[in-house]
Amino acid sequence: MAHNRVLDGSVESMVELLRIPQRFPDATDSHKSTWQAPAIAWWRSEAGHGVMLTALPKLTEQEIQSLENWVATRDKLTTQQKAATLDEIKVAISAARARGAGAGS
Repeated sequence: MAHNRVLDGSVESMVELLRIPQRFPDATDSHKSTWQAPAIAWWRSEAGHGVMLTALPKLTEQEIQSLENWVATRDKLTTQQKAATLDEIKVAISAARARGAGAGS
């Protein structure tokens, strides 16, 4: 999976992780939930958190919209802790958009 490449910790590989939702518009909630696991893990790590924040402004508006949709997805296995982390990511996405993310720079 593409999300395994983020292990190198680079901004470029994080951008690739965050672009996955746009590339798979017909993904099931199960697929989205599987993708959420590495996103949550990176968000919860000190280094990954910063890399994700740096990567967000590099996304296009369509990529941001797809990312928001995938982060908002909840299934019956979503724990409160996972949902809280996804909510934090969604807030960061909104803040990045307010600062001009979505231009795909």
